[in-house]
Amino acid sequence: MAAGGPGAVLWMWLTGVFGISTKYASGAGGEVPGGHPRGTMAGGPMYALERGLGQRWLGLLFAAFTALAAFGIGNMVQANSIAELAEASAGMPRWATGLILMALTAVVILGGIKWISRVCEALVPFMVVTYVAGCAVLLVMGFDTLDETVVLIVRSAFSGQAALGGFLGPG
Repeated sequence: MAAGGPGAVLWMWLTGVFGISTKYASGAGGEVPGGHPRGTMAGGPMYALERGLGQRWLGLLFAAFTALAAFGIGNMVQANSIAELAEASAGMPRWATGLILMALTAVVILGGIKWISRVCEALVPFMVVTYVAGCAVLLVMGFDTLDETVVLIVRSAFSGQAALGGFLGPG
């Protein structure tokens, strides 16, 4: 199979289709209708380990490690980026930004799944509009190099390195 040829494109599509199928199956299979004591939907790896495999201790271990990991990979990177921006643009101390973000996050999370849902319903349209507007501004700003950029993207997307990266996944 030549690098960047039709075979590589087919291989990337097949990898994507099987990846999506696997993701859907693991997500749908992990949900337990009425599995929560209040009769609401519940699920995830903890439920699959506890109820599917009958290994409650593995479910508890997974939940504990996930909670610990959330401190480093949850929203710490995003909070740090916001704090850096607030410090650089407004001179706001990082600890103050951290406290504000912590309080806002706590209000949303402690409000339960329905409150999280309401907040997302309000934020997501704003995020979409901001993203699309930002992309439009960048396209206008870089209009003189747009043709070169599109050629680079297409050439890179159909290279052997892209196919290998798609197959191996994130490093």
